Amino acid sequence: MTQEEKQTEQIIMDAARKVFQQSGLGGARMQQIADEAGINKALLHYYFRNKKKLFEAVFKEDFNRYMIPLSGILLRETGLTVEERIVTFVQSFIRTLNQHPHLPLFVMHEIASNPNRMLGLVKGGDVFSQVGETGKPEDSESKVFVWQIQEGIDEGRYHSVNPEQFVISIIGMCVYPFVARPIIKFWLKKEDDQFKDFMEDRQREVIDYAFRILIKDYQPYADNHR
Repeated sequence: MTQEEKQTEQIIMDAARKVFQQSGLGGARMQQIADEAGINKALLHYYFRNKKKLFEAVFKEDFNRYMIPLSGILLRETGLTVEERIVTFVQSFIRTLNQHPHLPLFVMHEIASNPNRMLGLVKGGDVFSQVGETGKPEDSESKVFVWQIQEGIDEGRYHSVNPEQFVISIIGMCVYPFVARPIIKFWLKKEDDQFKDFMEDRQREVIDYAFRILIKDYQPYADNHR
């Protein structure tokens, strides 16, 4: 593929991303995407045979660019304490979704319509890579965060929580407001910019909530990170 063809393909994908955000996969039309990209429909079909292929290409690009690195922070980034992992993940996750609020719905659609392809993307992104013998109960590096929490529980630093449930709860607290964004905006009477500010503030709320659940003798995050 020539450089010009690569540029045209990217223009198409950027246009499709915008249309998918506005209309969803079901409501989007190839002519609408062609108009947004400033090309004719025949050229659009030359690059992408149908809407499904185009959606998959956009989704894969976004997933690999944003979701894989975010998952890596929580699951397999080395050299981080539990507290550092939580803070880094929550801040990175919420800021990324504030900039790209369509991502959760993209992911949910793909999970619902093709879970096997979604799993393939996760594996291909190396989130759950095997790293050999670690001396832990399992070899997968994706369990490092769970092990760290369990060690803290065993040492008496953390409350007795289910580590796996705790990880899922952190993810849920970050992602749900973006999934329910239209409802929350209506309920709280917030415009787009106000919602973004609200979610920036939510970083501190989620971190505080997670630390209160997990850490014994916890001092509020806000008091320690002014």
